[in-house]
Amino acid sequence: MVIVKQPSSDSAQDPFQDPVDKAAFPSTFRSTNRQSTSSSLPPPAYDLPLPPDPEPSPEPKKRIRKKLKITLVVVLCLYIAVTTVLLVLLWTGRLSRPRRPPPRPGIGVIKQYLPPFTRPEGAPETDGYADTCNQWAFNPMFEHAQDHPEPKGPGKKPDPMGGPMGGPKPDFVDHLSYYLSPNTSLTSLTKLFVRTDGVGDTSGTFTVISDDSTKIPMVEVQMKYRRVEVQNVTNVCLMRSGDRVGLGIYSTESVQEPPVFDIILHVPGNGTIDELVTELPSFTQNIGQNNRFMKTVFGLLQLQGSFSPIYVRGSNVNSRRVKATTSFSVIYGKFTTSESLILRTSEAAIDVNVTLVRESSQQQPVILQMSTENAIVRTVITLAAAPGTLIKNQTLPDFYIQATSANAPVAVDISHQDDSEPSKVEVDVSTESAPAVVSMDPKYEGTFRLYSDLPAELMSDQNAMDPEGLGRMREIEVDEQNSESLMGHVQWRSPGKPISPRQGSVNITTKAARAKLYLEDKCFWSCTSNDGDSRGSRRMPLR
Repeated sequence: MVIVKQPSSDSAQDPFQDPVDKAAFPSTFRSTNRQSTSSSLPPPAYDLPLPPDPEPSPEPKKRIRKKLKITLVVVLCLYIAVTTVLLVLLWTGRLSRPRRPPPRPGIGVIKQYLPPFTRPEGAPETDGYADTCNQWAFNPMFEHAQDHPEPKGPGKKPDPMGGPMGGPKPDFVDHLSYYLSPNTSLTSLTKLFVRTDGVGDTSGTFTVISDDSTKIPMVEVQMKYRRVEVQNVTNVCLMRSGDRVGLGIYSTESVQEPPVFDIILHVPGNGTIDELVTELPSFTQNIGQNNRFMKTVFGLLQLQGSFSPIYVRGSNVNSRRVKATTSFSVIYGKFTTSESLILRTSEAAIDVNVTLVRESSQQQPVILQMSTENAIVRTVITLAAAPGTLIKNQTLPDFYIQATSANAPVAVDISHQDDSEPSKVEVDVSTESAPAVVSMDPKYEGTFRLYSDLPAELMSDQNAMDPEGLGRMREIEVDEQNSESLMGHVQWRSPGKPISPRQGSVNITTKAARAKLYLEDKCFWSCTSNDGDSRGSRRMPLR
């Protein structure tokens, strides 16, 4: 019987491992035995701390931040671009102009009559209250300016939106007309006014036409504009204030492209307008047209407005009193007045032909006053005094004429109508740094005084014919003359007869230039104008 001895667990061998002599490698086997023993021991009662996770690299964060910055810059650029485009569209009116403008009160055939004592926004108290406003003749579609072709041919000029100032062609044109009938329950007089007011900067033209077919004064208004919002901030109203009736244009808001107006006032050809007052800044004001004869007689013609040129284009605009006041704009034309004519401007010329007429019922001088600065004053004056119309008080002049300027010449040419009585005339002319020139016809009698830094000049005709046909001799004497002044008198003498007590005076003053007086009936340029008006185109020499 064979007994097989079982090896112990410590001496058990791996059947796949080659047998090794443990005695040959004692240290190796001892280490192996210790490891086997320790692996069978239980884990310690405490946990050792684990090492921290390694930090990520900073490169990915930088890339993320860079992408965010690029995205923000792109979004900001797109925002700025879109905003700029929208602002440009709004600025040019592309977004604010609908295809059909919204309706507003008063448009259409049926007129809108406002409640009593309604004052439009922007209207001053002096204009009273409105009868009606914005009675435009066309419906909300309005009339497009493109429907009116520009005139062509010789002498034809386009009608720009800006009138005489020029400007872009309007997109819309509105029309209305009002009859300016006076309130007969308050007055029998016809007192008219036309004015603009408010915060808007309106401009345009104003023309007065004498029309034989007109029985009641009528005003026509054409409004030209490019932006639709103009219609909502502009009121064109028929206004009444006591015994006055007129047209008022009021702007409630300022717009980038304000409207331009063409206003035509038709007055009765054979009637009388007791009062016409305008206050139209930046408007060109025309009284009469194309040198046509105006039959209408005005009691008071008061024209005013800053930056408003004033032209009297009618061949005979007759008004008892005229006052034209403007600035930086010319005053030009022909006036006829029997009481007073006052013309005032600045930085612009005054170039007028004036007829001063004496009426039998008046015992005050007929006055003409003209003043400007840095611009020329040039006038041809005709005096008309029928027999029996001279002032009985011999201390007062029949006519008083004053012309002033600065740094520009002044030229005044005065003569009587052929059938006029010799009248007492007082003349005062002054300027600085420019010549002052006066011409008096042979009917003038009186004194003269010339003051200037340079020697004054007197041109006279001792052999002039007696304008009254009485065979008198003309006497022209210089009483005093030096380097700065010249004084004397002129009169008609008849043997055995006293000198006329109606002696006028001529005073001419200037500095750094010459003062000149012509005492002779002489045409300096031409005695007859193209329209046959005697002395109408006389022009004084200004050297």
